[in-house]
Amino acid sequence: MFMGCTGLNWLDLSAVDTLTVGSDCFGDDTNSTYGASTENPNKFNENCVIYAKDATAAQVLRTNLGTKGIVLVVNGGTVDSSKTGLAAVSKAGYRVTWTSSNGTPFPATAFEAGNTYYAKWTEKTTPAIAIKATPDTLTGGGSVELTVSGVPTEGQLAVTCDNDITVTEKDGKYTAALPNETKDYTFKADYTGTDLYNNASDTCVVSVTYKGSSHHSSSTSNTVSASTASNGKVSLDKSTAKKGDTVTVTVTPNAGYQLDKLTITDAKGKTVDVTKKSDGKYTFTMPDSKVTITPTFSKIEDVKPSKNGFDDVASSDWFADAVKYVADKGLMNGTDDNQFSPNASTTRGMLMTVLARYAGEDTTGGATWYEKSMEWAKAKGVSDGTNPNANITREQLVTMLYRYAGSPKADGKLDSFSDAASVSTYAADAMQWAVANGIVNGSNGKLNPQDNATRAEVAAILMRFCEMSK
Repeated sequence: MFMGCTGLNWLDLSAVDTLTVGSDCFGDDTNSTYGASTENPNKFNENCVIYAKDATAAQVLRTNLGTKGIVLVVNGGTVDSSKTGLAAVSKAGYRVTWTSSNGTPFPATAFEAGNTYYAKWTEKTTPAIAIKATPDTLTGGGSVELTVSGVPTEGQLAVTCDNDITVTEKDGKYTAALPNETKDYTFKADYTGTDLYNNASDTCVVSVTYKGSSHHSSSTSNTVSASTASNGKVSLDKSTAKKGDTVTVTVTPNAGYQLDKLTITDAKGKTVDVTKKSDGKYTFTMPDSKVTITPTFSKIEDVKPSKNGFDDVASSDWFADAVKYVADKGLMNGTDDNQFSPNASTTRGMLMTVLARYAGEDTTGGATWYEKSMEWAKAKGVSDGTNPNANITREQLVTMLYRYAGSPKADGKLDSFSDAASVSTYAADAMQWAVANGIVNGSNGKLNPQDNATRAEVAAILMRFCEMSK
């Protein structure tokens, strides 16, 4: 019932197939409960707009409304509840004309309460616009002129190009300057229609061929090669690259040796800048020529056991610095006074304890040695605290560190590792983040995410994580 609804401005009944309206549904209300009386009733809003599906529904409404309300028959149109009045009624691909019951067009400005108006739909025209470039091929770059035909006088036209090319319009003419590099450029004309026309678009392609010395082309790839070196090896993530590409170099010294110098030169012998991403991993930006990578390895003289308190860690071991780092900071202890046991597995409870210590938590005093650390890890969302005595895998280790770091945006890519598909879904973001930040380097082109993490690996990853977090 809508009796006495003075604030009812519109009512959408356009989706109702069979409409039945009770008597006085839209009448005035004299109910004293709402402060009304026979002399002073709550009047129904006589200018209320009611949307009806068809003429049959409109007749049912008009019989009850009498001289009240404006009934709009949508005749296959739809009503957008976010809009009001005539603007709320639309039909995709059509324009509307409102008529009276005898089919005479009726302007909206003349609508009156007590009347019914009908939507008459006329299909919009889709203009056959076409864009043409002159010329459509270029050698050495240059200017092209774009001509667009078939555009109605009403509506708006926009001409754009891909590859960050600017299209200039002046006095209805469109032009663009294309650079001297081998590439295809796609121009697009977008027409935004009106009540009479649908939107339309068209494209054309201009092909440019570089003109100049034969070695130059933005699409040319040059070779990336490494010189053979004694006492170590170099692996590359790509054998050819284009100018501006990032190339990753992984250096692996033989046992007892270390990298002394890594030199990268272009075709003219000019040195290319190198960035160290982590131990053994370097990157550089490819110049516009081939490059040669030359590593130099030197022997590590001191191969005696280190003086960091562990007899099973030699200073020549790849993990020696990491073991000393975590031991000095109190993050990891030895398995006894003289042994670190670098090849032993690490449990989930051990890593929870290491991270809790790193966060400055007191991990002593629980019912078990890991209880306080486990509760801390659960409270901080670092781990669910399950299986504290189970060996931790490399992907579980990385995931705990990732969560401890606040689950930052993961920008790294794993496609350079042959076993990337074996990374669990829950650990994918964490592993991408760890690779991007040099926390995990992989081994022989593999991440080994399901392998148990050794104490040496945990020490190395922790050191990289702590240094990154400074």
